[in-house]
Amino acid sequence: MASLAPRVEQLLPRLRAIARTWTNSQVEADDIVCCALEMALRKLPPDGTNIEAWLLDLLDAARDERSVASEEKRRKRAMDGRPSHLH
Repeated sequence: MASLAPRVEQLLPRLRAIARTWTNSQVEADDIVCCALEMALRKLPPDGTNIEAWLLDLLDAARDERSVASEEKRRKRAMDGRPSHLH
């Protein structure tokens, strides 16, 4: 799919803006976008796919993946018995 890169580049500001609404940090938002783009590179869409919708689905999956990882870290800290600010 030769036209994928320009379309992804065109959609990056929108993806970043959406991810930013989910976080308190542009850095965290950019991490979510990067994770979504990594997912995109692992499995390219079939021809005829609505690229915007596909990327938005991946962005949502990336947010969920990061949320699960963050929750696992919080649980581990709680099990350690130490306040989270000491980690």
